[in-house]
Amino acid sequence: MTVRTRRFRPFDGTPTSTLARVLVLPRYAWKEAFSGKLVTGAFTASFLAPIGALVVVWLKYNVAALVRTPFAGGIPLAIDAEFFGFLLLTQSYFAFALTLFVGPSLVSPDLVNGALPLYFSRPLERWQYVAGKLLVLALLLSAITWAPLLLVFVLQASLAEAGWLAANVGIAGSIVLASLLLVLFLSLVSMAASAWVRNRAVARGLLIALGVIPAAFGEAMNGILDIEWGGVLNLGLAWGRVLEGLFGISVRARIPLGGAWASLLVTTAIALLLLRRKLRAFEVVR
Repeated sequence: MTVRTRRFRPFDGTPTSTLARVLVLPRYAWKEAFSGKLVTGAFTASFLAPIGALVVVWLKYNVAALVRTPFAGGIPLAIDAEFFGFLLLTQSYFAFALTLFVGPSLVSPDLVNGALPLYFSRPLERWQYVAGKLLVLALLLSAITWAPLLLVFVLQASLAEAGWLAANVGIAGSIVLASLLLVLFLSLVSMAASAWVRNRAVARGLLIALGVIPAAFGEAMNGILDIEWGGVLNLGLAWGRVLEGLFGISVRARIPLGGAWASLLVTTAIALLLLRRKLRAFEVVR
């Protein structure tokens, strides 16, 4: 066949949808993540607290199963907003652990090996790449935060007396809102650290330092300037203050609720901007 006969022939098949292209990225990332025992172990252990909560809720309304136990008179535990707040606080520690294991390896291998031009030369835009990588952590963290907590909420609502659901329906909204904030914050911050550091071990150290160094700086500001709002730099304390505002749990955070929300949202926005700046199909080496 001569060169002149090799004419361009457009693709006549059915193109894949945008969602199908985006889901290719998390599919392989999940496979790689769960190949490690630490991730599998941490993910499995993260269900212990929700399972325990399900058991407690069921036993609270099935006193007959407690006849020969020290709780024969019933479980003296109120299933209220504070109960779900402390449960979500517990799950947030597991979420941070999973982020440490999975997050730093999401973007750095593609940057180190120069794979971004290969991604973007295909029908995959930059926002689709970010969305695909974000789904890796977002679905993992969702599976251990709002999903099991809503299951506990549904069980409690089905067993409780009439009127409990109407009086506590706001708890479900608080669970979803707080969990989405946590998922976006952890996912984008870990992806930004992975993109800028490019080394998994160093990126993990950077994530830990992000929770320690600003907190120490904020405490120093409080002591030197005799103020209290320096605590907004403590991201862990800000997260606790958000939970205190939504669920009424006591974390003794002496920072305004608006400042806590602003601290987490601004950090998330900065991480997104840093990630956007770093993800390019080319790189200028000086």
